Amino acid sequence: MLPYEIWTKKPKIIYITRNVKDSILSRYHMYKGFNYWKGDMKPFLDAFMNDDLAYLPYWPHILEFWQIREQPNVYFTSYENLKKDLKGSLRKICKFLERPFTEELLDKAVFHLSFENMKNSKGHQEGEEMIKQFRKAVGLENNDFEFLRKGKVGSFKEELPEGYAEKLDEWSAGFLEKAGLTMDDILNYEKEGY
Repeated sequence: MLPYEIWTKKPKIIYITRNVKDSILSRYHMYKGFNYWKGDMKPFLDAFMNDDLAYLPYWPHILEFWQIREQPNVYFTSYENLKKDLKGSLRKICKFLERPFTEELLDKAVFHLSFENMKNSKGHQEGEEMIKQFRKAVGLENNDFEFLRKGKVGSFKEELPEGYAEKLDEWSAGFLEKAGLTMDDILNYEKEGY
């Protein structure tokens, strides 16, 4: 769905992936919050793995960008890398974007981009208020939905129904093995030269 100019003009692309088990939980809560999904989690997880939801398929999309990760205009990373070392990741992204930076500027960005600061920011609070108004307008007054929920790596361990972590691993392995990859290859990838 990207415009053809992506290949002719070659703008810089930052592609951020995430562990499928955390990603699917995030999507589930978003779909529930916007009333796109009214059912329980297990049927949602099954629909996700069967590509029966919008904005899928999951693995083919990631693997297409994996194939072009070494292109000079593509920076491929993971949410897990960002959480592990946000300052180091920002330093690499600045280099990729050919943007000047100082350690002081990076420290300010790390503070600003921390999950708690983002969640408590004025902009996010205004966004949450717009979501509440939207939900109320469409008759969804019970509003326990949060656009920014936890921001944790590994929250799937607390929320996935029994057996689904293994099911998602098995499902993912089918795609990854064909590509000669592991989940760690994808989640821990570091672009050389940055």
